[in-house]
Formats: sequence, C-alpha cells, structure tokens
Amino acid sequence: MHRFDLELAGGGRPSAPTFTAADTIDEFFDNLAAAGYFSPNVENLRGKGEILLIRARDAGRAWTVSLHPDRFDVHPGETRAEAILSGPAATLSLVLYRRLPLTGSDLEVEGTRELVEFWIANSALE
Repeated sequence: MHRFDLELAGGGRPSAPTFTAADTIDEFFDNLAAAGYFSPNVENLRGKGEILLIRARDAGRAWTVSLHPDRFDVHPGETRAEAILSGPAATLSLVLYRRLPLTGSDLEVEGTRELVEFWIANSALE
C-alpha cells in the first residue's frame, strides 16, 4: 500500500502484480478487526446478517463479509451475498483503502449498492 501511496502522490496510477494487490486486501481484512480504537467508524460495521462478497477477478480470490449485531466476520471464499463488489485486485485494494473512490472506478457492484457504500464508508483505516 505504501508503494501505491507514493505512486498516487506522484500523480500516477498505482499498479502492482495481481498477487501483491490481493495480498494487500488480505492485510486490510487482517488489520480491520482490531482497528476500532484508531478508526472509530469500524465499530459501525454491524448488521442483521447481511453478506457482502468482495471478488478480485484477476486473482481468482474472494472474501465474504458477514455483518452481525455485535461484530463483522471476514472469511476467504465465496457464498451467496446481498451485494458483490468485484474487479481487478489492484483497484479493489485502492478502493478498500480509500485511495480511490468507488464512483468512477472500474469496479462492478451487483445487488445492494448501499451495502457496498456502507462498508467502504465505515471500514476506512484512519
């Protein structure tokens, strides 16, 4: 992610090998659960069983996010979901880390867009 930040600061469009970009998404999810003390909006990531699927098409990887009344869970793999956010791993990483906005990106949203927007708005590591 730091390399992406440097490329953005220089006015460029960040790029990375697919496996590296997918690894940044794994790292994002690994760190998110413990981020509530410095990213207070993470505490808003609660729900009533909604499921969001995030799919890196070029990496053949996916992550299933489940929102519960008291927590959220992230598991590798796919399941049925109310919303799907999919696209290239590098773009997914940039949007999840809020380095690029969802609007105008080359990511696709299927299903409930509001769920995707809720996730992105509240999962920022600040």
